Amino acid sequence: MKKVQNSRLLRDNEISNLLTKKIKLTSCSRGIRNAWHFYYALCLVFKVVCGGIGIALLTP
Repeated sequence: MKKVQNSRLLRDNEISNLLTKKIKLTSCSRGIRNAWHFYYALCLVFKVVCGGIGIALLTP
């Protein structure tokens, strides 16, 4: 019975360690996620502006 309790305790500790690491990873990568969002938003704005200029140049 004691071995089962130790096994369960070990498993609970592993789960809490994984959750802690996940939170730390999320906190560290928040800046990276924001950078990717900014990059894709900037690309979208660039495509819209250039597309508008291209249509204006092709219109007689």
